Amino acid sequence: YARDYRDLRKGTIGSVHHAEGEQPKCGLNRVGRRIVDELTKVGSSKAKASSRYFSDMSQIVLRCKSLLRPGGMVFFVIGDTEYKGVKVSNSTYLKTCLKEAGFEGVKMEKRKITGKNLSPYRTDKGKFSADPADKEVYAEEFVLTGRKPDHE
Repeated sequence: YARDYRDLRKGTIGSVHHAEGEQPKCGLNRVGRRIVDELTKVGSSKAKASSRYFSDMSQIVLRCKSLLRPGGMVFFVIGDTEYKGVKVSNSTYLKTCLKEAGFEGVKMEKRKITGKNLSPYRTDKGKFSADPADKEVYAEEFVLTGRKPDHE
């Protein structure tokens, strides 16, 4: 419980509400660095938020691996997006994290999102919209799976 809902933002995945000056705990893989560099080039304030999000996701993968017994599986459902013309491939970043962390049999399957309540469109400026004339986003998501090796 929280007296102020804004307190719930602290410590959430990718939150810009982390403690001031807190640095990412983990370096980004090549996919994350490429996306953050592209967002920086278009002058997007989303570059810092994406960097934090990717760093947090890297830590989550490592945490999941530490909690799993040998042979245990992870399942993630994640979506990609695009911001100011930059494709933000969260799924590819996560897949690379899983492989680099030593998960075996990493698979990524695309599935179509149907009956969703979230705003499925973005304006040319990257703002969410309910207008079907704008660019459609979030029409699909990805299910990623991997297995912790038996020999660990």
